[in-house]
Amino acid sequence: MLESTSMFEVKKIIYNDGSFAVAKGIWDGKSRRIGMRWYEEDGIGYPQTYGKPQWFMLPKTLTRIIDMYYRNLKSKLVVEELIKHIN
Repeated sequence: MLESTSMFEVKKIIYNDGSFAVAKGIWDGKSRRIGMRWYEEDGIGYPQTYGKPQWFMLPKTLTRIIDMYYRNLKSKLVVEELIKHIN
């Protein structure tokens, strides 16, 4: 499940390996955030609350860092590039 939820409106999937995804979107109708989740095509995935799919929100600081890398690299492999710089 990679669609929007009641609190997180998915604007763009920026990483998807078939079981884990990272998305840019709007949290609670107010702020731009990065969310992530594990998922199955025909399942709920994780995280979930009361049987409903949810997105895990990164802190605002990490959202800004990933946004910066995404704009500069123009690449769907933003997560892997970020990991290279962290290690």
